Amino acid sequence: MIRLRLLFGKTVWMRYTAHLDTQRTLERTIRRAQLPLAYSEGFTPHAKIHFASALPLGCTSIGELADIWLTEEIAAEECLSALIRSAPAGLTFFRVWNVPLNEAELQNRIQSAEYRCFLLKNKDQLRQRIEALLASTSLPHKRRGREIDLRLLIEQLYEENDPLNSIQEDGVVWQAAQQCIAMRLKAGEGASGRPDEVLEALAIPLHEAQIQRVRIILRD
Repeated sequence: MIRLRLLFGKTVWMRYTAHLDTQRTLERTIRRAQLPLAYSEGFTPHAKIHFASALPLGCTSIGELADIWLTEEIAAEECLSALIRSAPAGLTFFRVWNVPLNEAELQNRIQSAEYRCFLLKNKDQLRQRIEALLASTSLPHKRRGREIDLRLLIEQLYEENDPLNSIQEDGVVWQAAQQCIAMRLKAGEGASGRPDEVLEALAIPLHEAQIQRVRIILRD
């Protein structure tokens, strides 16, 4: 048995696909690629696929991670080619590599996640808004009935100097963006930062931004 790590993304075509449906789509893609996927034992066997983290609904991504277990030795490059050929629209594979079988699960190694938020409408004094938020010692925020300090979950927050004039995915330019906010938020055990909540703290409506997860950062 071998364990492979997948680096993949979800484009605009799948941004409203829920996490469980994304899991099913990945499993079907692996089957379509005719890779010997391993399954758990017992009365209800499950495919041995572990995601690092669920992507928030409505977000696109170029930095998702998942581990899969195969029952036979297959070269990582061969797996990548098979996945690319078999992937549906909206699911893009970038890299596949081997990881030790005894390595800790991805969910237990997540440290933080990086996002880019493309603004569909220009915001006045955006840099000043960001600086004021970062200068705050505390940002109380209610999430599902409990209060959290949003400021503690923000590791980095800044306006990109050279944002894209347009966002192109799968060869289609689907929206324009003149401003872009980059953020690095804590993730993993305990409270995790959410980009939509940071946008809310900056007084930016969620429907005026497109959020993309760029990278998941793991602990060593």
